Amino acid sequence: MADHPANPRDALLKATLETPERAAVVLRESLPDKVRERLSDDLPTPLPGSYVDPSPQETHSDRLFEAQMMASQPGL
Repeated sequence: MADHPANPRDALLKATLETPERAAVVLRESLPDKVRERLSDDLPTPLPGSYVDPSPQETHSDRLFEAQMMASQPGL
């Protein structure tokens, strides 16, 4: 019997966002117009999925990317 992920939707999302090229497509198709038009043409940069947030507590993300915004700081 084939192995099936515990959460197929989560596995699909992780596979979809596996590469910066795919993540860029998802961002451009999903974000509101006002945000999307501020994104630079650069591909998003994958970041580690574990980090410490300001609270401080350890946090885990499935996929985390940094996207460069035009004329401003990068966004996560």
